[in-house]
Amino acid sequence: MRKQEAILLDNPDLLIEGKKIARILGFFGVPWRALTTGKLLAHNGADRESSSQFRLMSSSDTLLQLINGLERDPAFMQFWEEQVHSAFVYAGDDSEILRKLIRRLTGDNGIVISKINPGVGDLTVSDQLDDFCKVMSGVRATATSINRDSDVVLNTSKGNAVSIISVDHGAAFLRIEYNGIAVFLSTSKKIIDIDSELTSQNFDVRHNFSSAFSYDLPNPGGNKFGRAVLGGWGLDDRFTARTGFPVTLNGNPVFDPATGKEFNAGLNLVPGQPVYVSGSACAQVYGNGLNCPGGRALNPAAFDPPSGDSLGNAPRNFTRGFGAWQMDIALRREFSVYERLKIQFRAEAFNVFNHPSFGTINPFYCSPDPTSPNYSPGCTFGQATATLANSLGGLSSLYQMGGPRSMQFALHLTF
Repeated sequence: MRKQEAILLDNPDLLIEGKKIARILGFFGVPWRALTTGKLLAHNGADRESSSQFRLMSSSDTLLQLINGLERDPAFMQFWEEQVHSAFVYAGDDSEILRKLIRRLTGDNGIVISKINPGVGDLTVSDQLDDFCKVMSGVRATATSINRDSDVVLNTSKGNAVSIISVDHGAAFLRIEYNGIAVFLSTSKKIIDIDSELTSQNFDVRHNFSSAFSYDLPNPGGNKFGRAVLGGWGLDDRFTARTGFPVTLNGNPVFDPATGKEFNAGLNLVPGQPVYVSGSACAQVYGNGLNCPGGRALNPAAFDPPSGDSLGNAPRNFTRGFGAWQMDIALRREFSVYERLKIQFRAEAFNVFNHPSFGTINPFYCSPDPTSPNYSPGCTFGQATATLANSLGGLSSLYQMGGPRSMQFALHLTF
């Protein structure tokens, strides 16, 4: 089997979309390197192993530059045919360059690039390419401005172009055969940001620690009075600690015409602003002269609701609430009643240090700044609005962690 790697045709420092591709390749463990089209053509396979192949990844603008170079020299074209496995291309900023690229790849001068009618049409995965589409073959879904990041579709009649995903009777993702090499082209200008999409799940607690011990105090020696008073005592202890749960931030409500339901979009991150504020800085941000509950809160200035129906660039669940820890302790003594019949007396204290644990964080965006268009009097965005016990349902702290210190006495009968 020939060794394969990915080549990103981009600037050496990588542009925004190139960095996203690099992160995706890194996530899946695919070896890659970045080259400009000039360096790739100058390379000409001279120091590459004959057993190696690579997959090209680039924008439509960059691939058109490469094809112009390939067609100037037969040696370059031979390099393309022998050492390129496939090419994956996304649309650049200039739709006219995209049109020129498709014409060059297909030889179809009558190709049509048309705008997608917002809110109309379906996303349809081809059912003719089972080997490529696999379980997604034939899948159809309603295309809306919320789940569609491509603005244009292609219509071409050439046989070397096969539609993989179509929208509104045009191809949004297609496969084109160019000199024996498969070129997969997307009309979308966006590359998925894997750091934003592959985020923590709602119940992702990174660190969780629990410990317990039970100790029977030694009985006194031959002193009968000492045995009567000090004998049979023991101590039980339990300590639990964990880091915080993720917090899903909510921006403006957005209506999805596909489902007829409303949901909250996310938020945009504001560069240069700390995500969290604490202590006196928290009091200054909220202007109430008081520290935030727990001494920490999300910084409203670090976020901004996106315009329109955009979902925002802040990764899902990347902020976290408060961690929690609690120690419970019990003192017990066992009395023998008759043979195997025993009574155990217990004095139990839960959250013995009365340590406060905070729960629910207000995830709905607002700003405490009166000059902000998102100002809301009494705004508590990013602050804890309840103790952990109340957030879990408000049961007694005898039954769940996070409440105030509480004590109870108990008698256990064993036989």
